[in-house]
Amino acid sequence: MNSVLENTIKPELGKENKKAMNNDFNKKNSYHEVVKVLYLSEFQYVNNIKILIEKVKYPIQYSIKHKKPILLQKDLDLILKGIPEIFQLSWCLCKDFKKALKTIDPNDFTCETIANIFLDYAKKFEVYIKYISYFSISSTAIKRLSSERPIFRNFLNSLKKKKALGKFNDIQNILELPIERIEKYINILHIVQKITLNQQQSNEIIDEAILFMKDLKDDLSKASEREKELQNLYTFKNSIDNCPSSLVLSSRKLIKTFDNLLDIETFINMKVAIFSDLIVFSRFNKKTNRYAFKKMVDFRILDVDEDSSSEYDSEYGQDNGTYSNHAVVGNNNSDNVITFYFQSMYRYSSRNDYSIVITNDYEDYSSIIENTTDISFIRQLNSTP
Repeated sequence: MNSVLENTIKPELGKENKKAMNNDFNKKNSYHEVVKVLYLSEFQYVNNIKILIEKVKYPIQYSIKHKKPILLQKDLDLILKGIPEIFQLSWCLCKDFKKALKTIDPNDFTCETIANIFLDYAKKFEVYIKYISYFSISSTAIKRLSSERPIFRNFLNSLKKKKALGKFNDIQNILELPIERIEKYINILHIVQKITLNQQQSNEIIDEAILFMKDLKDDLSKASEREKELQNLYTFKNSIDNCPSSLVLSSRKLIKTFDNLLDIETFINMKVAIFSDLIVFSRFNKKTNRYAFKKMVDFRILDVDEDSSSEYDSEYGQDNGTYSNHAVVGNNNSDNVITFYFQSMYRYSSRNDYSIVITNDYEDYSSIIENTTDISFIRQLNSTP
């Protein structure tokens, strides 16, 4: 990596090429102009990423050898997860664009020249998926470490004071650059596709490159959604004392949390969290002024009454307000939604008993939230499910 930095690519294009995007791409050497744009864009991008390597990674790595390191190695790996690989990929792309400009006659450039460069690095582009998957966790770690470690906070402040990050205010601004990078590649490939169509040339190879990039973009979107869900789990876990680490799973989703629930027996405030497969109960601790974990219930293993809800209406929905000592489980009218009726153990403020609506279909959750006028997922026991 050091050799790469010592031999940073330098642009050898004239000032007029900075206006390449405004050129007429329909002329004979328009593909050549596109490669100029790609080269200049990639050159700027790789040098921005290089700031994180030279100004953040290397100084922190050097400090690890001393008694008072700025960060531990595991923390450094977390906040810059994926950055060295993205830098290496971008440097290779920049190198190939420059090589093409120097070795191919402008009139010999074709759509294949551009498409093949991207397709040659198809496997390495997967580093963006890993990067997106950890982005908010890394961002949260930076905030946490800056708060917990004064030496790291002073280091970040010194970068700002010395203007070591160039035009960027902080490292977070640079870390956000890879998120939109794939979209920029797609936009330029669409320009190439338009040129190819206008010149009535075969466009199979460029279509393949665009399809690859769009698939990658879709994968990035999915990874981003998973990462957000995972971050929600971490946030909830950290807000509850003694919350089991097993709560955090990539396949689990936090659907809704409810505060200000009251335990009828002890009159202690409770928090109930609905996950895609669990219900987690926590109890407020006045000494710590925080909620503490009480128990979790996997509702997938609860017995479900497959009969109609009329049985519930006749047996448990009596006017005298008495209920069984066991939780009542009834089947909702919807094929996908199951309603769990709990005995009068918890209540929402001064309201009566409530039910929690659980569904195996994530889209149903959204529908319930939008259509429930009461308190999302909570309905009074006396109301019609």
